[in-house]
Amino acid sequence: MSAQSPVDYSWSVRRYSIIGFITVFILVFGLGAWSIFTQIAGAVVGIGVVEVETKRQVVQHPTGGVVGEILAKEGQEVKA
Repeated sequence: MSAQSPVDYSWSVRRYSIIGFITVFILVFGLGAWSIFTQIAGAVVGIGVVEVETKRQVVQHPTGGVVGEILAKEGQEVKA
């Protein structure tokens, strides 16, 4: 068996690094220039509600045991 010299792959890493730095440079300075020269006339305001995906709520007795019945209904205010 003959010993082969290791292949130099540094050119591919350097090439992709340069392309990556150029891309980041264009994005950062392009967006910066766009933000300097662009005026925003207004904003879009919307009304929304953040809601849990499910209405499930776990109820557990503070000292242990099994809860036999829950008398409160959904959305009803109760006293502690």
